[in-house]
Amino acid sequence: MDGFKLYVTNTSTIPPDGYLCYEDPDPGLPNITQTIPCNQLGRYIIYYDTKGDDKIGPVIELCYVAINGCMKGTWETNCTESCPSKCTDQHCYPVNGSCILGCETQNCLNNKCNIQTGVCTEGCVTGWAGEYCTFIKS
Repeated sequence: MDGFKLYVTNTSTIPPDGYLCYEDPDPGLPNITQTIPCNQLGRYIIYYDTKGDDKIGPVIELCYVAINGCMKGTWETNCTESCPSKCTDQHCYPVNGSCILGCETQNCLNNKCNIQTGVCTEGCVTGWAGEYCTFIKS
């Protein structure tokens, strides 16, 4: 497993063409138990290794792999909290609920919102109100 890489990608292409989450730093064997955080959206998680000799190639010994996350639109330990309504496409990090793809700014003054909460940081454009500028002023 020396020098392995983990990718998150939307295709099963080898070598992977997606987001490189982790690359094992050489030299030496990696720790037996690892927790590798990768807050990235994708359809596949690919373990990729090219090391080894010419006859056998890389030797991979994986006993257990756990992939933790929540369904789109939820977050928290048991995925019971809803993502902020201003998160683009309702995507938020499972650990803290912050917006992965940013926040929708169309009603925010100067198109500014807090990526962690989705709250409009400089107020609302004329005619809109509320933390997220989602209410029409009456």
